[in-house]
Amino acid sequence: GYNAGGTITTGANNTLIGRYGGTTALTGACIISDGNANIRMATNSSGAFSVDGASYGNAGDVFTSNGSGAVPTWNTPAWAYILDTTIQQFPAGTDTPTAITFNNIDANSSGVSIVSGSRITVARAGTYVFTASVQVANYDTNEHYATILYRKNGTIAANSGKMLTATKAHASTDSFTLGTVSYTIKLAANEYVEICWSTPADTVLSLNSYPAVGTAPACPLATLAVSQV
Repeated sequence: GYNAGGTITTGANNTLIGRYGGTTALTGACIISDGNANIRMATNSSGAFSVDGASYGNAGDVFTSNGSGAVPTWNTPAWAYILDTTIQQFPAGTDTPTAITFNNIDANSSGVSIVSGSRITVARAGTYVFTASVQVANYDTNEHYATILYRKNGTIAANSGKMLTATKAHASTDSFTLGTVSYTIKLAANEYVEICWSTPADTVLSLNSYPAVGTAPACPLATLAVSQV
């Protein structure tokens, strides 16, 4: 194209298509530009890829489409590890889906946040996998069941529930039952998911944390892993 590479004086071994003039020492680059000399695609001398000649992302980033009306961008993959370390959480009532609240998120998490205690909110549109594990305590000498389910933007997500049986307590020793439920869902930017639980035995079941004992680590009452796929 007209003036392609015209600014390069000390650089060499470039391939330029379009009207981009380059920079003085540009070397080993492959660049496609438009009629206004705007870079639309580029690789540098190391072979790294960019759509503007400036942003090449960071190691581990993924290239994300922003639709037909915006430039693609490099992003750190969205993920989070979230947990709650409070002593107990109780259901709001008999067979009443109750959102689990969380008080801790891994400091290295990216693109995922906790809003209002229970709303796991994503910054970018995409498909996400949520894997929740809850620790159900039973104070009764009879078995009881509980349901773990997901809500999207306040509405129960269809077919998201799983049931578990909380084993009965023995004498004065409460029982603990672990339930794990995964759910894959498509979300728009700033939409949220809540992990909920319900039980008809709301007076004898709760979600409980357990403190560290000796070399055994503490056991949060709920953990949640989130990843964008």
